[in-house]
Amino acid sequence: MDIVIRSSYSKANLDSLEKYTGKSKPYVKSAVDAACLLRMIDNQDNGYFATVKQCSELLTAKPSEKLKIAVFRKWLQAWEPFILFLRHLAMGDSLEVSARRLSSFYSFNKDIKAIFELLSLWAKTCNLIDAKGSLIIKEYELEVKELTEDFSRDLLDDVGVRLYLNRVLGDEVFQWLTHSELEELVASLLTYQDNPRSAIECSRRAYEDILRRLSIEIGTIDVKKIGAKSGISELANGVLYAYRDDLGTAYSFINTKQRDISQAIGSIRNMAGHSMEAKSMERWELSSTAAIGKILTTISSIRSLFHYIKYSKYLF
Repeated sequence: MDIVIRSSYSKANLDSLEKYTGKSKPYVKSAVDAACLLRMIDNQDNGYFATVKQCSELLTAKPSEKLKIAVFRKWLQAWEPFILFLRHLAMGDSLEVSARRLSSFYSFNKDIKAIFELLSLWAKTCNLIDAKGSLIIKEYELEVKELTEDFSRDLLDDVGVRLYLNRVLGDEVFQWLTHSELEELVASLLTYQDNPRSAIECSRRAYEDILRRLSIEIGTIDVKKIGAKSGISELANGVLYAYRDDLGTAYSFINTKQRDISQAIGSIRNMAGHSMEAKSMERWELSSTAAIGKILTTISSIRSLFHYIKYSKYLF
């Protein structure tokens, strides 16, 4: 966090960070690598580093240890491998077993012992596991509850939502999603009660990006044709379900029901994204119940499409 704080003042290189912290160059380099890994700082040109704006805005000129840990935790639990690590702990695996299973999904340039020692230290420092290595926090529960401005409460909700997404999607799908796609899904679950319209839009952005990425990863589809398909319904029907190559040959990469579900998701999104109905000039009122129903259907559909396209598996 000292690295992050110094880099929030102005761009810093390894020499200036070494002077600021009073630590050795290898120690500073390790801290910089960790901060870059957690997306707290960016590697600028010519060996200089700068703290990302969202992180810098939360820090004061001389933050307390409590604030340092809170900010560190916010970025730590937004790092997808860490959520997989916590999820395996929640299922009863030991710290070392959790680290080993995590390493089967991600490539780290450290041995398993070093990985579980580092992740355990971070988790204990952030009060996510106890001295015995047991998970302290609970998975998010879909129920009506009071919203609070307390930063610690928000952090508990955030990590709980990520654990929930990991359980519902499964390790493979969770790991396959990009950081931005997961952040949109997390935002949708955190805001569906307070702002249903915005939550639906968050899940829409994630789903649309995922449909486009699935289309690209299929390989046989002409990527240039995907660009013209901008919406969920167009991508699901015109690309993944009823694609035609330049010779007119038809391909269908998803099931009819998956196409229909995707189009329904697109229709609900249109209720949230469009201001008024063209004919009636009336605007849809959206409830938190509608929002969470749409979000959960979207999450189930993401999992279903992934397993159908990758493994020809019928799963919803």
